[in-house]
Amino acid sequence: MAANGREEIIAVVSPRSLGGTSLFETTESITKENVQEFYSDDAVIQATCSALKQRGFRILQVSPTTISIAGTPELFREIFGAEVRKQRQEIMPGFEREVFNVTEETSHQVLQAPPDLSDLIEGVTIPHSTHPCLPLPSPPLVQPDPNAYRYLLVP
Repeated sequence: MAANGREEIIAVVSPRSLGGTSLFETTESITKENVQEFYSDDAVIQATCSALKQRGFRILQVSPTTISIAGTPELFREIFGAEVRKQRQEIMPGFEREVFNVTEETSHQVLQAPPDLSDLIEGVTIPHSTHPCLPLPSPPLVQPDPNAYRYLLVP
């Protein structure tokens, strides 16, 4: 993604949770009954946004549980130690785009905040690029009712 003429990576930051368990480390499903344990205090969210802005990140979206940020590959490498590489990805037959992906060594790891941000941030993750136009490897979980409107039936 490019902003202001520079290439950027988008990531998701988890500020410190009120319940004390990291959003990235929980072993239980997050449901409507327990989601508030993963909310962050408003002051922590604001302090995290401010600290990330001061370091050069753009704040894209803020929610009670996460903050979406954007920054250059160099900034992610410097602040979080993320090794990323640019590669071409086929999005549908005959069409490609350039994307940034984390290296294989860090592809399934939660990036840790540097010591000066560790009291605010539980972890950071860089979403993997997807293949939006490729067919699903399995059939849909629920088949449409045979009496459904015709527009629900995909050829």
